[in-house]
Order: sequence, then structure tokens, then C-alpha cells
Amino acid sequence: RRQRQMCIRDSVETGRYATAWRTARWVAEWSELTPDVLRTSACYSVAALAGTELGAVTEVARLLERQAESRERAGHRTEAAQSLRAAARGLVTAPSRHRPFGDAAAAEAAVELALSLMDRSRRLLTDAGPGAPDDETRRWHLADWNDDMAVVWHAAGDTALALGCAEDARWR
Repeated sequence: RRQRQMCIRDSVETGRYATAWRTARWVAEWSELTPDVLRTSACYSVAALAGTELGAVTEVARLLERQAESRERAGHRTEAAQSLRAAARGLVTAPSRHRPFGDAAAAEAAVELALSLMDRSRRLLTDAGPGAPDDETRRWHLADWNDDMAVVWHAAGDTALALGCAEDARWR
């Protein structure tokens, strides 16, 4: 285990993102079978970083979705919401050479997926139940959510909704 963690860190530090991508995903998937949520989450984060560097935008979004599911199962709803927001934002802000779409239909599908991820993220922050954030934490994260949602709406071409979310982020 320790050797794999060293390999992952070394791969990222030396720019060998393909190795980091492969190894971190493998360790994260294996780690999901254990109770070590922190290791699982850290490996998903490193894999997302490496995948982003490789331009694997859609795969990174799916990976962050898995990270969110792992965090939610462990009762970490706020962190799960953050993972979903990162996935959504990554889909619509990737450099054009890495975007998962080259035509209008694919671009629309990416925006739809981002909107779905954002909806799930908001529900994690606002629904009552075990692991729900306290009021102050919820307000803080909803401001972040609105900031990310503004970016998604802007990418979707809806300036009015983007500005509305940006204003909500500022005043929360």
C-alpha cells in the first residue's frame, strides 16, 4: 500500500500523469472496499487532478461522482456536494482542447450532466437527515454552490440565470 501511495505522489510530482491516473484510480476503487474514507477520497482527488491534466474531462466527472457517493455513504454530505460541484464545473470549464464535446449536441449533453450534478449537490446541502450540515455550514456551501452554478449557467448560454446565481452567491 505504502509503495503505491509513493508511486502516485512521485508520478504527480514528476508530471507522469498517465501513471498517476491509472494507479490512483486503482487504489481508490480498491480502497472503497475498506473503511478508510480519507484514503479513498484522497486517491479520487489525485486521480481527478491527473485525469484533468490528461484531458479526460468526462472520465474525471464520473470519478468525482464516485468520490461523492463514497463520501455520502460515509455521512460526509458537505464533502460529497463539493465533489459533485467540482465534477459539474470541470465539465463546462475545461480548456477547449479537453472538452468532451466537439459539436452542439455533445456540448448540450455536457451541460445537462453538469446541471444534474449541481441539482444533486444542492440536495445534499439542503435536505434534512443524518449528516446534514448545520445552518452556518449550509449557508457557506450554498454560496459556493451558487458561484459554481453561475459558471454552469454561463456555459449553457443563460446569462440571466448566471448573473442571478452570482448575485445569490455574493449575498448569502
